Amino acid sequence: MELDRFEEEILDKLFHPESYLHLKEEYSADEYILRDCLRSLARKKLMYILIPDGPDQWKKSFVYDTDKLQHYRFQITSKGFDYLNTVKG
Repeated sequence: MELDRFEEEILDKLFHPESYLHLKEEYSADEYILRDCLRSLARKKLMYILIPDGPDQWKKSFVYDTDKLQHYRFQITSKGFDYLNTVKG
């Protein structure tokens, strides 16, 4: 499996739950490019999609709406962590 540079940069920021809006601001990314990147990382099981589960609490979700990414948080999976360790050596 190979990721492009932007996907690797995003994945590297997901050690703690990150919001879509924070990622969009931090990278000044076009919303369609960021959305496609997040979809790709989720499809490859390199990150979790988290939904609200109480005040400041998040739980994993396997279903999400790509038109409402601002409602979710994103966090790296162990597979994603292993990938970064492999490419960074």
